[in-house]
Amino acid sequence: MAANWANHNRNVTEGLQALLQEYDEGGGSGVYDMATLRATFANWIPFEHEHFLRHFSIFATEAVALDLRANRFCYPIGGIPPDPSVPIKDSPPYIQPTQLLQNVEQIGRPRRNGPEEAGNGNGVDRRQDTNREEGEGRNQNEGERGENRIQEEGSRRGEEDRRRKRNTQDREDDSSSDEFQNESSKSKNNHVWSFIKNKKPEEHPLSQEAIDINKAIKEYRDNNLFNAVFNFVWYSGKSHNFPDALVQDLLQYKFIDLEKINAGPTTQNFSLASRSKDTDPAAKIKPKPFTEATEWRDAISYLVDTLSLAFGNWRDVIPYDIALRQAFATRRHLSFADFASDELSHLKHLALADRKQHKESHSQPRSSNYTQSQSSRIPSSRSRPEKKPRVDHPWAGKVKDTRNLPQNQQLCGGWNLNKCLSEKCPSGRVHNMCDYVDCYESHKRISHSA
Repeated sequence: MAANWANHNRNVTEGLQALLQEYDEGGGSGVYDMATLRATFANWIPFEHEHFLRHFSIFATEAVALDLRANRFCYPIGGIPPDPSVPIKDSPPYIQPTQLLQNVEQIGRPRRNGPEEAGNGNGVDRRQDTNREEGEGRNQNEGERGENRIQEEGSRRGEEDRRRKRNTQDREDDSSSDEFQNESSKSKNNHVWSFIKNKKPEEHPLSQEAIDINKAIKEYRDNNLFNAVFNFVWYSGKSHNFPDALVQDLLQYKFIDLEKINAGPTTQNFSLASRSKDTDPAAKIKPKPFTEATEWRDAISYLVDTLSLAFGNWRDVIPYDIALRQAFATRRHLSFADFASDELSHLKHLALADRKQHKESHSQPRSSNYTQSQSSRIPSSRSRPEKKPRVDHPWAGKVKDTRNLPQNQQLCGGWNLNKCLSEKCPSGRVHNMCDYVDCYESHKRISHSA
């Protein structure tokens, strides 16, 4: 019985570890959502298991860590726990925070006999009774302890596999990650994600921005990453203020440390030295902490310009990202990363619309006929009272036009002019959003600084 249980534990551990590895190599959160990952996890530990939520949270935390290291979107940890009355498989994926997992694990540990029992005169009999009770409850608790060991062993093996994988990639820099994935998938008879890859693409749609970025990363790798770095440094026209040693990480869409950008340009000979296939040139840059706000803004500007140069459509995503972050920061009733909220549906339309055309529609000069007719008028001899000179507001002609949107997505002009004073718009329009063009702050238009 013990041998069968050990074999079962080993099979589950190896299966979950293979699942994590294939999730990471297959693109992580950029390709597979958390609901699909949870459904695959349930093939090893079923939904009906008493501690399914705790085991899945440990597993999903490892998956989120892989996405974080690869600079991918990370599924939020914590939030609102699922309703116990709803089956787990029918509720949105939920990951318990690490603090809560530690508390649950400590509560579930069996307590040892205290010194009071050892000092009792009938201590031998009590120990015999205790051993007898432990023997009866061992079978009941063995499953839970075994699964805890599965998760601990899986985490330890996962770290070793990831370290071994990084060392292998450092030694084989000429081979792209796509070739490595093809070789690893051929060596296995049954690919873990085969049931997803065989589905129609529209069942797992990606945004066009994500598709273009993934395509650009693949082109950089397929065309020899080091040649791509060399050509980008010398021929792309990038700013010299962005360090050459960070280009390799940038073309692979990895995390870029702003303090390393703040450290300043690298030596002129880096591009020639890159021919020696330095595995991690960014590690040679010593980060320089920020001492002024202007340094941080400059570093952000250099990073945005260089990213937009490497990934053409990257700049289009920035306004949408800023608008979403402002909304989550100013509207406390919204859960972070709840992008499907009806209250945010108008932001994507406003931020990703053709802003150039929108600006041109508001900046058209008046016709020449109108100008001539005004100049040809003869002033009347009748005395007229002096009028106050008209003062144009700084936002004149620069107000967002949301009239064609549904009413619950239109920005409230009365609130922006401090005329609609109710907390919630009576007509259902949107408050807490400036309607000045290209502004996504939560202040009013009348307080907008030009």
